[in-house]
This record gives sequence, C-alpha cells and structure tokens, in this order.
Amino acid sequence: MITARTAEDTTNMNPSKSESKTGRYSHPDLILLLGMVITGFIIAAIVMQVMPSSGPMDAIIGYSPVNLTQEEKEWIADHPEISVCPDQNYPPFEQITKSEEYQGISADLLREIAKNTGLRIRVAHEKDWESCISKIKNESVDVLGAVYVSSLRNDYLTYSEPYYHSILPIITRSNTSTDMTLDQFEGKKVASVGEYTTTLLLKEKYPDIIIVPVPDVKSGLMAVSLGTADAYFGDFAVSTYYVDSEGITNLHVAGSYKPQDPDEFSYAFGIRKSEPELVGIINKGLKAIPPEKREEIFRRWISPSLTKTQIDPALILFTIGILAALLLVTGGVILWNRTLTLVVSEKTCDLERELFEHKKTADTLLITRFTVDHSHAMFLWIDNQKIIRDFNDTFCQETGYSREEIKDLYFPLLDLGLTEAIINDLFTRVRDEGRIRVESEIMTKSEAWMPVEIVLWYFTFEGNEWFCAEMENITERNRFEQERETAITQIQRNLAELSLLNDGIRNPLTVILSATEMGNNSRAPVIEEQVRKIDAMINQLDQRWNESEKIFSFLKKHYGVSINKPEESETNQQEESEFRRES
Repeated sequence: MITARTAEDTTNMNPSKSESKTGRYSHPDLILLLGMVITGFIIAAIVMQVMPSSGPMDAIIGYSPVNLTQEEKEWIADHPEISVCPDQNYPPFEQITKSEEYQGISADLLREIAKNTGLRIRVAHEKDWESCISKIKNESVDVLGAVYVSSLRNDYLTYSEPYYHSILPIITRSNTSTDMTLDQFEGKKVASVGEYTTTLLLKEKYPDIIIVPVPDVKSGLMAVSLGTADAYFGDFAVSTYYVDSEGITNLHVAGSYKPQDPDEFSYAFGIRKSEPELVGIINKGLKAIPPEKREEIFRRWISPSLTKTQIDPALILFTIGILAALLLVTGGVILWNRTLTLVVSEKTCDLERELFEHKKTADTLLITRFTVDHSHAMFLWIDNQKIIRDFNDTFCQETGYSREEIKDLYFPLLDLGLTEAIINDLFTRVRDEGRIRVESEIMTKSEAWMPVEIVLWYFTFEGNEWFCAEMENITERNRFEQERETAITQIQRNLAELSLLNDGIRNPLTVILSATEMGNNSRAPVIEEQVRKIDAMINQLDQRWNESEKIFSFLKKHYGVSINKPEESETNQQEESEFRRES
C-alpha cells in the first residue's frame, strides 16, 4: 500500500502552475460550459455500464416442483444422509463460523435442497480446502459446496447445474493499467489459493506464470497489497468481500479471464463421480427452490454492487437531461464566482497534500500492524486501568485463547503465576524505570504452563498512559540452559576422573618396578623399559591436562565451572618424582 508521488502529481498540486495554465485560454467561460456538458454525457455513459443492480447473478433457470423417479427415491432411502465438505473460510459462498455453524450461499441452498428432497445434510469439518479435495477423492464425503464448473476436475467430480455466474478477475495494485490478460503476467508472480480451480487453470494453461500459493483469499489479496505478488487470480465476489471487510484500498480489477464455455467457472455443487444418482436429485432440489427464495438467499450474502442490471434507456435519457440542466446551472454559478477559483485551487492542493500524507501514514500503520501480528513475540497493549485493549495474532496462536476471550480482559486475570500485588508493583516500577524485564509462566487455554520472559514498557500517547507487555516463549531457551549445565558438569566429572586415573596408574607402576629390582630377575630390564614407556604415556596425559588450563579458565570465567586435580594427586606427584630420581 506504499505509493510514490510522480512528477505529474507534484505539478498538479502546485497552485501557481494551475493558475498560469488557466490564464492561457481566451474564452474560459465557453470552454468550461462545453466541457461540463460533455463530461455529463460521459458520466451518463459510464453509469450505464457500471450502475449496480438490485439482483444477483442467479444462474438457476426456471422453477419446477420436485418429481423424483422411483430409482431416485430408492437411492435416497438407501442414502438418507449425504456429507458436504465446505471451505472453512470462503465467504460469501461458504464458511464455518467460530460457533461451528455452516453458513453462506451454498449452505442455504443445500438446506433448501434437503427440504425439497428429504435428504439430510451432514457437514464434514476439515482444516482447509486441500483436505476437502482429498476427502472427495477417496470418497469419504459426497459433495463440495462451492466449486467452479471446470473440466480440470472431471477425473473425480461431476457437477450440478450452475447456481451462480461468476467472473474470474485479475486483481492488481491500483497503479497498474486495466484490460490486462493472464498472458501479460508471464514471468510474474500471481497469487492463487492452493487446490482451487484457478490454481489448476494457471498450472495447465499458463505454465510461464510464477504461481505464489497462498492458504486463503485474504492472504492472496494482502500479498498483492503489500507488493509480494504482482496479482491475485480468484473469484470476484469472494475477493470483494475481503477487500471491503479488511479495508484494503490500493487494489483494483485489472482484467479478467473469459472461458469459451459461458457455464465454465460458474459455481455449482461438486458431487463425487461414483454417485451419478445424487446429481439428478440435487438438480431437482435446486429447481424446486422458488425464485423469491433464491433471490432472498443471494441478497442476504452478496452486495448489490457486485452485479449489473439491465437499465431502462428512457431512465438514462431522463438522467442525462437532468444532469445537463444541473451542469448548466452550476456552470453559471461557477462563472459568477470566478474570483474564487484561485482560492479553491489552493485549498484543493492543500487537501491533496493532506490526503497523501494520511495515506502514507495509513500504509505505514498497515505494514507495522502486519509485522507485529506475524512477530514470534507475543504483544499485549494495556491501558492505565490494567485492561487489555489490543494484542497480536501470535498471542492467540501461542496461548490458544480466542480474541473474544482476551479483548477487554482485566490483565491480572491472566494466569501469569503472579499475584495481583506483584503485578501492581511491576506497573509501579515500570512507570519509574520505563522498561523492566521479568521471567514467569502463563497458563495456556489447554491448562499447560508456558515459561515466558516478559518485557514491560511504559509510554504515554495523547495524554493517556499505556503499557506494552512483550512476552517470549522461553521453553526452548530453558531446555538449552539445562542441557548446557548438564554437559558442563559431565565434562568436569570426566576431567577429574582422568586426573585420578593418571595418578592411579603410577602407583602400581612404582610397585612393579621396585619388585623387579629386588628380585634380580633376568627379565628386569625388559619390565623396566615397558614401565618407563607407560610412564611416558602418563606424562603426555599430564601435559595435555596442563595445556587445558586456558580452557578451564574460560569455563570458570563464563560458566562458573571449577576443575581441580584431586588432593591425592600431590602425593602421587611426589612418588613420581622419587621414582624418576631412582631411575
């Protein structure tokens, strides 16, 4: 959503240049009136093309009561319940709400079909659309609620008659041109939801496009808005729903994909191929929905601004006439107030500058919020009454709490393993120090304790006190510290044991050498030679011990490790010296 001000924009915002440009015309009044009239006709022509209708793109033709064949009745008797697998988050066609309710156009149409045919509908709750595709491929479910009619899925799906005509828009940032086609995006990044028909279409017909797979429509639109993708390819109604609900202001429809078959990529129910009888039953159930009921369903879920209507030409002509009259009257007033032109121009430039600055601020805030929501740290913003006013998505993901459970919660009610008195003391301290750091634990929704490091900030904004609690899950850090301490302790034990082992070997060697000299054994020289070789090896081990003093010093300085030779080593060293003197 970050935009750049071009040289042309800067010129248009300069009042002095606007004034000098106006002064070049010899007959500004006549030219102004003529331009206003022409503009009126242009606006009227545009209105004919884009005026929203009062009715949706209903694709169901006609109406007829349900008249099931004997075979279809027997099939329903053998299969009284059918299962549907909806996309969890695909409004306005279908979605699963937080209360686990199946809602949307497809859901309402299926309920009407169930009433008309006597079928029962069971909703299969899967985590994403890919899971639904897998379910219908392995015949674990019977119906997909909202799919495009397309030959790309003919190997495992059959389709009901279409119930909604859709277009497939190419959505880009607002600074791109219009009337674009998918061919113009070769080598560019186009976001599309994985396993959606649009993704399959791109893979099959446009292999040179770089597909950016996204988990849902909202993520795809945000990728385009933030510049990580060049375009989003998907459904118009669903895209418009998220653009409106998320307040995304820098996107527009740059073009669309037009299939050769007008019914292709219309919405229908996808039915697994092994149940051809169900296709006829669902089609008859669709036809039996009264037109006024269908209109009620579509009006409930789709904004009238998404579709077009047939406009009465007489109404257009009447509108043009009224508009022309108004433009003439307005032109007279404008000519009479020509002295105000310069002031209006200056005010307009000021407003444009202010709007531009507001837009830059809004873009920056959107990027900042997006970054904070995807941070690995958990953030809570708390007012001076210790009420949680906001938090990022990471907090909900780490703790398992929903937004409704945390919003406006009294902060001490979060189970942080701290008493309210301690929390009050922390808030008092942070007012003085600005920032403090503590370690504690937080109880997650699954009633598991999560160790956290809390950095508590204090700041004021517009005269109000605010606190920010930044929490980091330190489970892995604690585990690492424990493993580190265990490893260092083991190293200390091994080194100490090695020293004991060196000294322990010398004692038997001294005894062996003494016994050999006293016994006047003919093999004494051989034994003495081998004893001295073993003694040399032990000397090398002692040398390695001495060379490790720097390592011991480092461990002691940074980790508090103290490694000393055992007390009895001094005695053994004296014995070793005597042994060497005798030798």
